[in-house]
Amino acid sequence: MDISAGIVLFNPDIHRLQENISAVIVQCDHMYLVDNGSDNIVEVLQMLKMYNQPKITIIRNTENQGIAKALNQLTNAAQKDGLDWILTLDQDSVSPTNIIEEFKKY
Repeated sequence: MDISAGIVLFNPDIHRLQENISAVIVQCDHMYLVDNGSDNIVEVLQMLKMYNQPKITIIRNTENQGIAKALNQLTNAAQKDGLDWILTLDQDSVSPTNIIEEFKKY
């Protein structure tokens, strides 16, 4: 089962986003980030350099087009890449290090 994760970004706190990505990226096959026109996109891109880049796809919107459009972009990208499941996450929350294993039970 191929599992991805996705986070919609809008001016995220870099440290909190890094914590969230670090907790989830080791649990999934691929991670998608949709940026909704963040003012701090340069800092986001700089922080992402510490991760395995082929495992992360960032979709950049030049302006905030809303959460629904961004969630559709995440799911469409995962579907196009042939992934079976996507866990959508909030940029402000840090997920448990076993969240995907727990969800697999159901």
